[in-house]
Amino acid sequence: MATSVEAGSAISQRRWIPVHAAIYCQEILRHIFSYYADVPSPAKQHGPFGPNLKTQGATLANLARTCRAFSEPALDTLWRRMDRLAPFIFVFSCAEEVTSDLFGLPEYRLRGEASEAEWNRFLKYTRLVRELYLRPFLGYQQLSDGSMRYLLERLEGRPLFPRLQVLHSLDVSHGGFDRRSALLYSGLRVLSLSMMFHFRQPTSDVIPRALETVHTASPELTTLILAVEEGQDIEIGVDALATIVSFRCLRELHLRRTLYLNYASLVQLANLELLERVSAGLRFDDAPPSHTACFRAVHDLDLRGSSEALTAFFAHFTIPGLQTLAINPTVHDLDVILSSAMADLFDRVPRTITSLLLEQGWMSNRDAPNLSTQTPTLVDMLQPLLQFRLLHRVEINFEYLPPVDDGCIKSMLEAWPNLTHLAIAPGRPYPSETFRLPTMNSLVLAATTYPKLEQLHLPLTDVSNVHILLLQQESFPGHSLKAVSLAPKCREDNDYIVRQIACLVDRLFPHLEFPLQSAWNYCRQWRAVKTHLVCMSAGRKHASLRELLERGRVVCMCACRGPEGINQVPDFHVHVTDKIIPVATSENWRL
Repeated sequence: MATSVEAGSAISQRRWIPVHAAIYCQEILRHIFSYYADVPSPAKQHGPFGPNLKTQGATLANLARTCRAFSEPALDTLWRRMDRLAPFIFVFSCAEEVTSDLFGLPEYRLRGEASEAEWNRFLKYTRLVRELYLRPFLGYQQLSDGSMRYLLERLEGRPLFPRLQVLHSLDVSHGGFDRRSALLYSGLRVLSLSMMFHFRQPTSDVIPRALETVHTASPELTTLILAVEEGQDIEIGVDALATIVSFRCLRELHLRRTLYLNYASLVQLANLELLERVSAGLRFDDAPPSHTACFRAVHDLDLRGSSEALTAFFAHFTIPGLQTLAINPTVHDLDVILSSAMADLFDRVPRTITSLLLEQGWMSNRDAPNLSTQTPTLVDMLQPLLQFRLLHRVEINFEYLPPVDDGCIKSMLEAWPNLTHLAIAPGRPYPSETFRLPTMNSLVLAATTYPKLEQLHLPLTDVSNVHILLLQQESFPGHSLKAVSLAPKCREDNDYIVRQIACLVDRLFPHLEFPLQSAWNYCRQWRAVKTHLVCMSAGRKHASLRELLERGRVVCMCACRGPEGINQVPDFHVHVTDKIIPVATSENWRL
């Protein structure tokens, strides 16, 4: 038996075991902790007032309490992105939550003076904030005016968040904007101003006055977003544009929802030499410019408006470096737009574009195309676009989707030889008795003929021939496709068809990736297929299956249902030759 002296010596030796040097490298720790940070949603799911955040703050808080080496980088990551002001207010013991009179939303107030220790802790945390995403309504209701006034008095002119770089949804349409403008300071680079004019009718000076305040406090903005929740159409006037042009470092300008530009405003905007991205609506009620204006640095455009306004824009303004173009026509006659007026538009669009997003939405049932003749296919409508041979990325998102068949998919893939991303959103079908659908042959075509394709998203798909293709096709392990999704025309509970679709997709594209978040929210049938694919991919990564289960060897898969429960995943098995190998269970399916 060891004596107490020996035991103490052993403990002392263990206590002085050197820690790995990586623990003291702040850059490594910050990189590791960044995987637990609050992350914005995909770009396509951003609302007009900024992204939603996925919260994993509890893990970072625990890491900050682990040791001194972890404390600083964990706290820096934890407080880097915030979407509310409440955590800062509750640093003070005198803080309380009350129900405001407006909509019954919570409001946070300070009942008394904060101690010096609490104030220092408050300053410590506010210095760590880099990005602040305020929510609509809650953004201005979370902190009472009296509490904000108290904080500003103690700050004595210093910024509330001295290292803030990104600020989303600063409301300018209600009283108290002067106090909320305390969030602005010279180091701010990205700003989103929200306007909720459904409370009262907008006045012509709301936007210019807000922009002047912003320019005084944050003159070096690189990204400016103006968003209107709802209300009447608002034209950005000459006074507001003059202030916008005074941001000489501005690289991105986004005018969301019902904000529009006219000819005069666009001529002013062309004076911004560093402007690279523009998102805006177009409405031309004034006279066109006498000479052609040029956006020299712009390479990304997102435009909405009538087909006439879109065509007039490219007739009077040149964009020599345009690469990414998003078009959202606001006329309901979709087949007429794409077959005639849009042909004139794309005759003027530079052939150098490599990315195209074509949207058409907000159509009610009464606006549905009523065609007495034969319904044109999607390719018939997209004929002007087939001449753009340099396209790498094409996304089509229609409220009413014209007929799409295997011939349409083939024509698009042949017309765009450099295509890496093709996405056709599953919209509502045209009212036609002979509605055509693509089949699983389109997947086989993509696998056998177009190795450059990395992402393929198809609309409603006929899967009746999947069992025949499953017996005929070989795997293509060298294909570069990373993401695929479709809307199978089958019942969600048809496990036989769902398993066969999963097996065919897995055989054609064995290198698929399955991100936790996706901008494409497809149907429940595809989510069932994706569950099988995730399990099959997990099985390959399992060390005990690497030798037995090769890519493309899966021929059949059955699901053995386990007990129902929260987060329960059934046990899956894959039949490979004459052996039954467990692929994934509720414990290891995420491997």
